[in-house]
Amino acid sequence: MIARSFALAASTIFLSLPILNSCGPSIQPTKEIVSETADIKDGTWKAYEFSALKSLRLSVSAKVTVGPAVDVITMTHEGYLAWHSAQTKLLAGGQYSYYPALSAQSVRAVSKTGALEQGKYVVVVYNPEAKLFSESVATVDVKVTAQSAD
Repeated sequence: MIARSFALAASTIFLSLPILNSCGPSIQPTKEIVSETADIKDGTWKAYEFSALKSLRLSVSAKVTVGPAVDVITMTHEGYLAWHSAQTKLLAGGQYSYYPALSAQSVRAVSKTGALEQGKYVVVVYNPEAKLFSESVATVDVKVTAQSAD
């Protein structure tokens, strides 16, 4: 993980998703964590939380169909709390850790796959576009899936 500074205030939309279960070593089903089209206003984000009961391979994809580029950030739950805290301060900024292999900044389309250990994680799709006199909404097709690493 890499520490990164971030500066912008925003509000959040938080979605909690069920715990990922595995069906055994010989069958490796793919579990859909989220598959939706989200409208994300400028300076806001959508957060998708999930728990991994054991190691898994996570696939994250996002495609902007309308609006500005977005950031896609995969981090632990603790990393999300630090990131969220930095976003909600009046003079935003701070350090947080994330997974670069499962994240991308300022993209219109991204597809990443990587390994995660057991734990609680959050995938954030963030519209950092901040316009003073107009609203900039990003319409994003988001898909996150997980597969047992066994």
